[in-house]
Amino acid sequence: MATYDDWKVFKWYCPNCGNLVSGCQNGNGEIKVLCKKCSTKMIRLIRSSVHETIEVYAPDEQADDCDYRNAI
Repeated sequence: MATYDDWKVFKWYCPNCGNLVSGCQNGNGEIKVLCKKCSTKMIRLIRSSVHETIEVYAPDEQADDCDYRNAI
């Protein structure tokens, strides 16, 4: 039987559009979120009590228009 006492909602603002996003932590300690406004993908990793990392992945339509991808 699952216990739901450990569930905690994490909220932050999307760095791409400023929309409020929220998600719950999975078993690996990751919080995966997809912004409903701009489709930016984010993974929030809690490293310690004072260290968190947010990985931001641009939407596919924005990533295709970047010039730096052609420079590599």
